[in-house]
Amino acid sequence: MNVVIEQIFPSLTWSIRQETMYPDKDLEAVKLDNDFNGIHFGLYVNHTLTGVVSLFIEQGTAQFRKLAVLPQMQKKGLGNLIIQHLLSFCKAEKVSTIWCNARIDAVGFYEKNGFVTSGEPFVRNHLQYVRMELLLR
Repeated sequence: MNVVIEQIFPSLTWSIRQETMYPDKDLEAVKLDNDFNGIHFGLYVNHTLTGVVSLFIEQGTAQFRKLAVLPQMQKKGLGNLIIQHLLSFCKAEKVSTIWCNARIDAVGFYEKNGFVTSGEPFVRNHLQYVRMELLLR
């Protein structure tokens, strides 16, 4: 399996987000208001876009959003590769903290990558989330 992660245009993230996270919604529903202010990464398996994530850096802190790997390619370590790429990128950019709002069912995944829960769970769009963060310095 040939895997490459590279920076991509925001619009390339949308179809992967939709198929993975919101299959019952249209493409407009997966766009973020600040997509064009972010840094987006695509994970390609054998030259096919298979996973995406969007990163937003502000004053030494980075939030990543919409980490998604196509359903048929999950549980193969690809999400871990995306996280490791993000961490390396953020360290190179001198980011001190990286965080996300994780779906409750994904907390274990983030914990395995060194993230810790910060704050109380909350509900958005009928799904339960919790903030997860990792100090990089």
